[in-house]
Amino acid sequence: MSFDRLAPFYRWMEDLCAGSLLERCRAAHLAVIPAPSSILIVGEGHGRTLAACRRQFPNAQICCIEASSQMITQ
Repeated sequence: MSFDRLAPFYRWMEDLCAGSLLERCRAAHLAVIPAPSSILIVGEGHGRTLAACRRQFPNAQICCIEASSQMITQ
């Protein structure tokens, strides 16, 4: 399933439907896990999980896999 058509609207739709709940859920446990040397994110979408991981673990190597080129663009 491609999210290319949804990508331009995804961020505001998420904010409208869930407020900051999904953002809080993405980062809820990052502060309590040991700092990893590498992170794999599958289905990253718009980059919010990547940003949260980068803030929490600035020295980790992060690999993201995303099938939607439009989500990556966002």
